[in-house]
Amino acid sequence: MRNTNFRLKSEDELYDEILTNIVRYKFNYEFTEDAVNIYCRNRVTMTYRFTGLSEKFFNYLKRRFG
Repeated sequence: MRNTNFRLKSEDELYDEILTNIVRYKFNYEFTEDAVNIYCRNRVTMTYRFTGLSEKFFNYLKRRFG
């Protein structure tokens, strides 16, 4: 019997996972809004070309953190 509850993740859900892993790696602790804000505060204002982020991920960061 096939699992009918399977659902593809949205783009933002995937980016949340990526961001969670970045924060875990950088700060060596669990994903929290404070940790993300500390990490992203200045990053969001940089251009994605400078940081090496993809344009889609950069736009996600702008949406999430303003």
